[in-house]
Amino acid sequence: MPKGIVLFERKAPHLKNDYTHISCPDANFWSTSTMPLCRFEVHNSRLIEDQSSEAVEVDFANKYLGGGALGRGCLQGMSPTDSATHAQKEGKKAAKLAPPTTNPIPKNLLNLNYETYEDSKLG
Repeated sequence: MPKGIVLFERKAPHLKNDYTHISCPDANFWSTSTMPLCRFEVHNSRLIEDQSSEAVEVDFANKYLGGGALGRGCLQGMSPTDSATHAQKEGKKAAKLAPPTTNPIPKNLLNLNYETYEDSKLG
């Protein structure tokens, strides 16, 4: 059995200085936002699996974790590897058991630290 930890974290932007609740913005929020993005790097010359442990992997396919690849077998986006990668990892399959869908603004972050069946040398 693979060993490790799967953590879910829900993120949403605060729209006002009132931190007692989080409200969802209207549909134009992102297109009109002037909030700066945090610093990030894009690596397109290596595989996701070859990135450092600090790298964050994101799937923007649709409101379901893993996109269509873990639902009805449909891949979305420019590259099918985004959703296909989710289908290959046990922890991401288990992620389907947590929130059924993501809301328009709050996002689920999935942090995986586990050993795959192949890595565990079972069998």
